[in-house]
Amino acid sequence: MKTLLATWGTEGDTRPVLALAHGLQQAGHEVTVIADRAGQRLADQLGVPLDPTPGDFQQLMAGDTSTGDMVRGSKPSHVIWPELVRDYARPMADQLIGHLDDGTELFIGSAMVRIASQEIGPRSGIPTLGMDLQPFAATREFPPPLLNMPTVPTWLNLPLYGAMDAAFLSIRKIALARMMPKSPAARRMAMPRIGAWSPTLVPRPREWSKDNPVVMGEFTVPRSDHQPDPELQRFLDAGEPPVFVGLGSMAGVDMRRFRRTAVEALDGRRAIFSAGQNDFTDEQWPDTVMPIGHVPFDWLFPRCSVLVHHGGAGTAHLAARSGRPSVVVPQIADQAFWASQFHKLGIAAAPVNRDAVTAAELRSAIEQADRMLARAQQIQAAMAGEDGVGTAVDWIEQWRARQ
Repeated sequence: MKTLLATWGTEGDTRPVLALAHGLQQAGHEVTVIADRAGQRLADQLGVPLDPTPGDFQQLMAGDTSTGDMVRGSKPSHVIWPELVRDYARPMADQLIGHLDDGTELFIGSAMVRIASQEIGPRSGIPTLGMDLQPFAATREFPPPLLNMPTVPTWLNLPLYGAMDAAFLSIRKIALARMMPKSPAARRMAMPRIGAWSPTLVPRPREWSKDNPVVMGEFTVPRSDHQPDPELQRFLDAGEPPVFVGLGSMAGVDMRRFRRTAVEALDGRRAIFSAGQNDFTDEQWPDTVMPIGHVPFDWLFPRCSVLVHHGGAGTAHLAARSGRPSVVVPQIADQAFWASQFHKLGIAAAPVNRDAVTAAELRSAIEQADRMLARAQQIQAAMAGEDGVGTAVDWIEQWRARQ
């Protein structure tokens, strides 16, 4: 079956799409992925064809762009979203049309593309699925994860989902006028959604129907046979497991202040700092701290003691699977949601504000996380039996056969 998968976002948004594409490819599908060029290295490793989206998402986040404004919080959302549509959504819509008109038999849209999928499916006549990395279905139990509002009165949660849906419909109308079906009934057509998150981390809310979204579990890629840099291996072997500190692929985020705060908070404790998109080459580090570049987190995290991270969906799931407790430093989008979920589950200290936290507060959070190791290992054991990709491939093939 000729299958197109598409997403727009960071490496964390791209990785689970490539994982599902690889699973479908192994099952005999002819797959193509539209995603940011940051996923090219993993796509090559998996043997999955990737057609890069317009622009470079990392540069967009770092630069004077609407995406950079979103990361830094320098403009309000009602200003940023129309700019994102103008600069990126419309060019990507043209890219999607080209692929959909080339014999595609199944379309799966994830992340920001998932928002458009409900219009793309009816317009194209191609069976279409939405793929969510975090919950979108309305519930009283928590606010919409993408709104970055972890604590609001419970009564406000459902109205917030309604407001989010209305905003997304407005965005789709602006960005995808060429792809909108003319029939109002077609626009209201229910689109099945598959959830690429762990049901251990997000127990199913009571309000959700049993079959939409269909929660599959985390979409993971096969473990790589990683050979670490000898210097990193010597550091790991030289003492107690280090604290991991890293804020992922958040280009445009100034880590310098947080780096200084974290080094002071560690107070001589061994640690590894992941540079992400930051340049640490000119920084001075104590002997107990080692800066690193790209290292697969599924290899690294189990070798650490506490994980200080940004709480993106991909990193959060890898952290939970590692059996190590966390200190989450959320910044945008769904990161505050995962920080809240981890804290509720007892596998992370209370979320930390990157720009306001003091060294003493961060040290206290790390020490709290130290005491959560047993609970983190319980969550790890519960997630061990989940096979998100395998479950999703089986379900997709059964669903497609019924269309």
